[in-house]
Amino acid sequence: MWSTVTSKMWGIYTRRQWATILVVASAHFSIAIASSLQAPFYPFEAEKKGATATEYGLVFGVFYLIVFSISPLFGQYLNVIGAKFVFTTGSFVVALCTLLFGLLDLVNGHASFIGLSFAIRIIEAIGNAGYLTASYSYLAAEFPSTVATVFASLETFYGVGLIAGPALGAIFYHIGGFSLPFAVFGVIVGVEAIFSYFFLPSYEPTDVDTQNPFLVLQVLKVPGILLAACTIVVSAISTGFIATTLEPHLRQFNLSHAQIGSVFMIEGGTYAVFAPIWGRVCDRLDTPEIVTMAGSSFMLVGFIFLGPLPIIPIPTLLWLSCLSLVSIGIGSGALLVAGFLSGLKIALREGYPSNLVTFGVISGLWSSAFALGCFLGPSIAGYLYDHVGFRKVTWFCAGCHTVTIVTTLIYIVMYRLKCPTEPPDLFSEQSASTELTESTKLLGQTDSKLQQNRSV
Repeated sequence: MWSTVTSKMWGIYTRRQWATILVVASAHFSIAIASSLQAPFYPFEAEKKGATATEYGLVFGVFYLIVFSISPLFGQYLNVIGAKFVFTTGSFVVALCTLLFGLLDLVNGHASFIGLSFAIRIIEAIGNAGYLTASYSYLAAEFPSTVATVFASLETFYGVGLIAGPALGAIFYHIGGFSLPFAVFGVIVGVEAIFSYFFLPSYEPTDVDTQNPFLVLQVLKVPGILLAACTIVVSAISTGFIATTLEPHLRQFNLSHAQIGSVFMIEGGTYAVFAPIWGRVCDRLDTPEIVTMAGSSFMLVGFIFLGPLPIIPIPTLLWLSCLSLVSIGIGSGALLVAGFLSGLKIALREGYPSNLVTFGVISGLWSSAFALGCFLGPSIAGYLYDHVGFRKVTWFCAGCHTVTIVTTLIYIVMYRLKCPTEPPDLFSEQSASTELTESTKLLGQTDSKLQQNRSV
């Protein structure tokens, strides 16, 4: 029997649920650091090797192109491969590739440096896709009644990792050069992967989960889910835009690497603070798309003044850019949290089963949509930055969020006209209890099969 722990914020959770929280939180933190630590100095090092902004923008972007391509496959077959295996193996791959990326400084020649950068990032992306898909499936399966709150709260650890990553990366780069940050945080991710192997709950493959498989393309035929995926893409485009072009934009202020790292902390810090708040709001709303509109509004304001836009007759100011990053961080948290919960709620409302297959497909879709945006953001931003400059590039992101606001408003109006009454609460306490009971039964069936296999 698992004991329970009571908390005013979290409610009553089992030991298994707390283990899931701790493992996913630590993974979010360590892998966010590993994925963001190179932002303050990799463009500078790449340019020393002869790379252009377009080229190192694609190095950032190809990682997410692979995650976009592979995440739906992990989501579709997560119940067959095993969520724990995918999570742990993916974390190990990320750790190994982080260590290898730190050796790129030893590579001479422009073509070799860029080529190996691409190769390592592609392999790392496969591991990252598996880790992300499995982690979000765990949250959906374990916390059906408070999925947005738990999702957003654990995303706080990802935000803290994004804060610590560029800052710590810049500090270790200053102390020991290009290789040291990757060596330190590659080891950290590896230790976290070992931790997850021993403490993460097991969801082994069962016949129950494989009876009704469906494809991501079928899910995307539902308008609300397609809209949720598009809003995630737009949010990720904005994040990728900042990761690629903010450091060159800040060079005009003659900041040190540590100071640039501190500026990168602003968006991630704001995201970490506001994501749990947006999660609580989403859990209380029947229409998370309202939060989507609010998030896009914050991001629109941020991109108007980040450059600022050429039509605004004021020069580029450091303090104004920092305030703009605050607004972007607030909006990013709203879009990502609302997009995940909206997609999950609509899928269940459309009649898809409440099991690991559904959770895996929606999680894979979320990861894939986020990765697509993170690929498009750096790729487009790097190209446009080379040709028109930072201030004009912000037109692109501002336009994306304007379209998101209008499209979401149209969807809300049409949905309310079609469904004037409140739909049933798909994440009620009763459904939560039922889901936990189903999970316990599945785990019991799995344990019996494993014991039989061991005896044989």
